Amino acid sequence: MDSCSRGETWWEPRLVPCYAAALSAVFLIVWATRRGTKHRPIRGDSNASLDGGSGDHLLDTKLRRHVQHKGGKVVYTFHVLRLLCAATLAILASARFLLDSNHVDDTGLTMAADCQLRIDLLGVISYSYAAVLSLAAIVVQQNITKVFTYNAGIVLLIQCCVFSWRNFWPLMIFGGVPADSRYPGLTWTEGGFLVLAGVIIPLVIPEPYVPVDPQRPSKPPPEQTASLAAINFFYFLEPFMYKSFCEKIAQHEAIPVLADYDQAAILEMQGEKILDPWQRRELGLKDRHLLYGLMEFFGGQVWLQVFIVIVNVIATFLGPIAINRLLQYLETGGKDALVRPWYVAWIVLIFISRMLFSLGENGYLYVVNAMAVQAESLLLQLIFAQSMRMRISSPTSKDSAPPSSAASATGQPDSDDGEAKKCTSVINVNTLIGADVPTILEAKELVFFFLQLPLEVIASVWFLTAVLGWSAVIGMIFLVATVPLPGLFTKQMGDTQKMQMEKTDQRVKTMTESLNILRMIKMFAWESMVRERVQDRRAEELLYTRRRRFLELIVGNLTVLLPMASMIITYGTYARCAHINTLILASVVFSSMSIFDLLRMDLVAITGDLNSMINAKISLDRVDNFLRKVKLSQRDFVLPHDDLDHGNVVGFHNASFAWDPKADGSNSRNFRLSFEGDIIFTWGGINLIIGPTGCGKTSVLMALLGEMHFQPTSPYGWYSLPRHAGIAYAVQESWVMNATIKDNILFGSAYEEDRYSSVLQQCALEPDLALFAAGDETEVGEKGITLSGGQKARITLARAIYSNAGILLLDDILSALDVHTSRWIVEKCLQGELVQGRTVILVTHALPLVGPIANSITELDINGRIKRHGPPARQLMDSAKRVQDDSNEERPQNGHEIHDALDEKPDGKMADGKLADGKLVADEELAQGRLKWAAIELLLSSYGGVAFWLLLVVVFFSSQLTDIMITWWLGAWTSAYETQSKGVPAAYYLAIFIVFSLSQTALSTIGNVTYIYRSIGACRRVHEILMESVMSSTLRWIDTTPRGRIISRFTQDIRDVDGPLTKYFVIFITRSILLLLKFSAVMVGSPILLLPGLLVAIVGFSLGQVYLYVQMGVKRIHSNWKSPIYNHFSAAIAGLVSIRAYGAQEEFKLELFRRLDAYSAPSRCFQNLHRWVASRVDTLGAVFATGVAAYLVYFKSEQEAGRTGLNMAIGFAGMILWWLRTANSMEITANSLERIRDYLEIDHEAKPSEAGKPPAYWPASGSIRVENMSAKYSEDSPLVLQDVTFDVKSGERVGIVGRTGSGKSTLALSLLRLIPTSGEVYFDGLPTSSLNLDSLRGNLTIIPQEPVLVSGTLRTNLDPFDQEDDAVLNDALRATRLLDRGENNMSLDTMVSDAGGNFSVGERQLIALARALIRNTRVLLLDEATASVDHETDNIIQESIRRELNGATLMTIAHRLRTIMDYDKIMVLDAGKLIEFDTPVALLDKKDSLFKSLVEESGDRDELKTIARQRVVSGS
Repeated sequence: MDSCSRGETWWEPRLVPCYAAALSAVFLIVWATRRGTKHRPIRGDSNASLDGGSGDHLLDTKLRRHVQHKGGKVVYTFHVLRLLCAATLAILASARFLLDSNHVDDTGLTMAADCQLRIDLLGVISYSYAAVLSLAAIVVQQNITKVFTYNAGIVLLIQCCVFSWRNFWPLMIFGGVPADSRYPGLTWTEGGFLVLAGVIIPLVIPEPYVPVDPQRPSKPPPEQTASLAAINFFYFLEPFMYKSFCEKIAQHEAIPVLADYDQAAILEMQGEKILDPWQRRELGLKDRHLLYGLMEFFGGQVWLQVFIVIVNVIATFLGPIAINRLLQYLETGGKDALVRPWYVAWIVLIFISRMLFSLGENGYLYVVNAMAVQAESLLLQLIFAQSMRMRISSPTSKDSAPPSSAASATGQPDSDDGEAKKCTSVINVNTLIGADVPTILEAKELVFFFLQLPLEVIASVWFLTAVLGWSAVIGMIFLVATVPLPGLFTKQMGDTQKMQMEKTDQRVKTMTESLNILRMIKMFAWESMVRERVQDRRAEELLYTRRRRFLELIVGNLTVLLPMASMIITYGTYARCAHINTLILASVVFSSMSIFDLLRMDLVAITGDLNSMINAKISLDRVDNFLRKVKLSQRDFVLPHDDLDHGNVVGFHNASFAWDPKADGSNSRNFRLSFEGDIIFTWGGINLIIGPTGCGKTSVLMALLGEMHFQPTSPYGWYSLPRHAGIAYAVQESWVMNATIKDNILFGSAYEEDRYSSVLQQCALEPDLALFAAGDETEVGEKGITLSGGQKARITLARAIYSNAGILLLDDILSALDVHTSRWIVEKCLQGELVQGRTVILVTHALPLVGPIANSITELDINGRIKRHGPPARQLMDSAKRVQDDSNEERPQNGHEIHDALDEKPDGKMADGKLADGKLVADEELAQGRLKWAAIELLLSSYGGVAFWLLLVVVFFSSQLTDIMITWWLGAWTSAYETQSKGVPAAYYLAIFIVFSLSQTALSTIGNVTYIYRSIGACRRVHEILMESVMSSTLRWIDTTPRGRIISRFTQDIRDVDGPLTKYFVIFITRSILLLLKFSAVMVGSPILLLPGLLVAIVGFSLGQVYLYVQMGVKRIHSNWKSPIYNHFSAAIAGLVSIRAYGAQEEFKLELFRRLDAYSAPSRCFQNLHRWVASRVDTLGAVFATGVAAYLVYFKSEQEAGRTGLNMAIGFAGMILWWLRTANSMEITANSLERIRDYLEIDHEAKPSEAGKPPAYWPASGSIRVENMSAKYSEDSPLVLQDVTFDVKSGERVGIVGRTGSGKSTLALSLLRLIPTSGEVYFDGLPTSSLNLDSLRGNLTIIPQEPVLVSGTLRTNLDPFDQEDDAVLNDALRATRLLDRGENNMSLDTMVSDAGGNFSVGERQLIALARALIRNTRVLLLDEATASVDHETDNIIQESIRRELNGATLMTIAHRLRTIMDYDKIMVLDAGKLIEFDTPVALLDKKDSLFKSLVEESGDRDELKTIARQRVVSGS
């Protein structure tokens, strides 16, 4: 009324809702204009739907449909209720207007009365407008309901706020009277409806489900349909929480459905054009750093965080202000007080501040965690998309030799833009997704660091200055002056962290390579040397870990001591200055103490988060470099000649190709393909590519696919591979997915039964499928571990044949097959109806076998140049016939015998049928319930005995007790001013305060230093026992356990043990002690609080039990679903060339989306569970603290309130949540310890013993005697070898032949005791069962069919442990013809990429053979060790073996009979039994000899017989 009388009507608070309504109306008009007339109407549609019915039933049906479209009965009921409330408020406002009109004299209206009536009228209009909006929200279409709902809610909320200011606030102050008290009944009725319509309904009304993408709706997610209150208090999780807790099991299917806005497909749709540099270039948008794209994408969420952070800062200081005012009221007896302390004032403000901060913090972290999950999904999508586009490259910049596959998951940044020096390092995709993406996500609280921390510091300075005067300025000056001190140590900590990460990378790289070659390590008995090498890397890593821990301790102590020193200086100055009141009051001390504590925590956060921000920026730059500067695959297929038929040309013209055109030739092979003139392949025919080992045959296919760098040798140079007809590619190192055989063949194509059956028959797969209990539904395992090499080759071929591609690129598909299976493939497949009319380009060594059906042959020389191109020449065919015998194996007697059986790993023949569903690799075991004691015991025992823990607890108990004494002493200091009349010796109290503070820091430091030393030892011990367990595992466990699972134990889980787990463990100990002491302090000061304190503890503990149980289950699910994403990346990168050739990038992207969604659901749930328990414990703590404050104010004295009450009680309430969080964090990270513990209980080989050591002279000879040996691949599988008995004299050379599946490779594994065996094997007279495995395998050398190399140089591959000099290594290279190769020469310093990807398969076999020659053992086992080399090289290698290993026992498994015809004896196996064992001549002379039949069926039987008889004549 006063404002009206003064002519200030426009500033009247009651007009604020009218202004809000006017702004809302303007907004709606603008919004409707922009949408256009087509979006109007909904009301018309609704009316039509209601009027158009001719009967009650139709009307009822349409009404039900309308209600359903609105979100269901509950949502519709709330909309109607809000409409009724708004209408009621409009009626009440009208009643007020009428009542005020009746009180006005009609003869003379005063200005004030006229103003009041106008305001009343505007109130009616404002409420009526809200009612109209509420009605519109009911009748309009669902997709625009939110617009009207939000506008109505905002207008009503503003009305409620104005009403509260006018009528509720006056009740809280002395002498206040509600402004609308003239009509009390009308006023309070209006207030009730306003609270209901403006506050309660908006909080509790559920959100109707509106799909983000209408084309892809999903089951309504609970989070997306939850009300505002349910979101803030996380009620939408409760059905899942209590169901999981009651059923004692957490399952992935039960986790709440992922919200639309978190789904990978939706994120890609929204962010692709914003974040993907390649897409932006395609659209002509400006290229920019990834950071700017992320800020644009998450702009709305960032601004929401800004708003919440401001609320948080306000809430943070409301508590200290309330404590200060409340204690001040008690100290002054209420003199000059404005606010009533006994009625919803400062006590209630304590509750409100804590709840507001809880809501703000939980809301902030909810948004932050949602943004982190979305960012992780987006970053993984971007990296995957770029991986599908990048050029395959060696991980060594100087490697220019062609990788035979994309096994090297790397990309090299393109430095053509002038940033060569900045981007020369190769970025590993696995490092990006495993290290850089998590590091980026650690900086998710960007707004907290750059906004909340500065605001809190500024507000702290203001508050302290207001409470303590200019003495606070002195303390702040000291604090600001000493801030650089922790910064110096933080910089050192960052440098140490960088060095630690480098050492960690070295350990992980060594460990990963060791796991990738674990089979070879066991075959060569290198376990102890590998363990020693890895532990050396581990020791270096832990050295920097310990240094970083000590630096963290120093920084932590500084962040405690500096604010404490600032506080001491402030209090000392405040107490000693004469012109300031020297009384140190409780209101001053305990309110300012919380601010000093806040400053300390902010200082800790600044020093800690700064390092995270720097690391995140480094990782973000790495990801950005990968996305913007990596070399992309060359997919341009240019044909500039108009006279050529562009659609049917496959070939080259004046073109050259290199893997790295900038290779300088030092330590690199500098390989280059050259095509002079036209090299055109026959369209619709079979084209062969031949040449010696390492000449670049595979590179020709890579060049066609655009995987190599194209350099025209003339202005009109080109190459062409038409994509319109489709391309299928069968890689030499067969690539299969970890899926079923059927899925590998279909590869996303539609299933056609007739075509599928024909492919199985033509690729000779039907007999193989018969061996598997689940047939083609059998899972092939990681890297096809259940399949033999021949089976993988034929599945890869079947995939190409089944596809509808018109061009088939087949890379040496016959090398892994015996000659009869090869002949079947040639006759039934390559000449079958499914290949007719398709263009086939085949790389092969089997020229006589495939030559007769070829339309053209391209021959390369050793330097990658075309030696010959054209139709097959008779001379070439005859020459090849003389050097290759591919028809000397058994001919197929009938079609069903043409197969490659499970020669190495017959896993499909499990006796107990447990693999009958085709599943080989079991799902990773998912533990249930709380953390198991066995895992805790592992950690405790690694630290030390009971004495250590008792000492540690005593030290930390003393430290925390001293911390409690600090608070008590301050209370005593403040109380002294009330009890001592002669003055208070401030110096005395200050000195004791300093002593307590320094004692607390000293005790804490002693405990932490002791703990750090023991924790480093515990980390070392855990890694050692894990390493020892994996290295001593069985071959079966190695084959059936995905490498990703093992690697995750040595990376993610060990990282958790090194970092969070050991940190959380000591924090848990200290907080448990502190919680107990604070509770005891409160109880001692006020024993009556024991009962509510216990009640709070019990309720908090009960909530914690539910939370911890469910949280552990979700964490396990979350951890297990991370591996499938990494495995998908690895599989896709390994098959990158094949995926691009088939054009299957979209299918693999969709599979990634499926896995990302399956991972994001538990990830979101995992983060939200933190907020669920935090909101409840915060509420519990707020109620307890408020109750304690009320009790202390009204039932205790002022001194007791100041000494023990508010500060300690509020601290105890906060400690409950902190203790629960710490306990949960420790238990969650201890899940990694549990996972490590699981890998300590796997199957292990026999441990070495003193009794198993052989005599020093052993072995003096290479004699081997086998008696009744049987073997199988696992304890529950059938026998693969049965009762084999033979005797091999020292120095003899024995050839092992037999049909595929006869057990040849199994025999080799059995001699090394790599699989379970029975019977006895004697090596140089000693039974191998009594020997230590390292002694046995160290004196037997096996060369497997699949050679294994590691990154480094040839020297490190030949002699990984530096046991030989270079002369020996060069002799081995020379013996295997790897030296003196012209332009393609090698040396010991030649770089080797990951898995030897820069060498052809044949070259890798030669390197593996050279490694075996260097070992120079008494016995050498060759398992098809030269299958992928050309025949001339094979003959030379056999001569080198005879020369270099003269006197050694040689046992060779071979398909080529020519290889072993001059051996001393021939061993013939069939169906796991030894059928024949004698000299070649004796077997040839034996009637009904199986070996004789093999020779007789060959095409060169006379030549083979001559070789055998010449061996007898020569006598050598």
